[in-house]
Amino acid sequence: GSGVKESVQSFEAAIRLDPKFARAHAALATALTFYPWFYGTPHDEVKDSVINTARRALALDPTLADARSAIAMVYANNGDWEKAAKAALCVG
Repeated sequence: GSGVKESVQSFEAAIRLDPKFARAHAALATALTFYPWFYGTPHDEVKDSVINTARRALALDPTLADARSAIAMVYANNGDWEKAAKAALCVG
């Protein structure tokens, strides 16, 4: 569990050094999706952070599948399968 927090801190540090580092934004979004599993954080509390961070990554590099999968994971964790599928398949 502590590795997730360390990852988040590392990705945030990378973003501070280079705000245009799209892969760091995508990795941060992905790491944040694990908070509910490792720390009991309600999914709704990380949803906006994950989506906003992943969208920043996609704005910088629209080809990043891990950013799309982070968004899909948020929707899947909240039972919104249609939005999850659209995010994963790059259709919406």
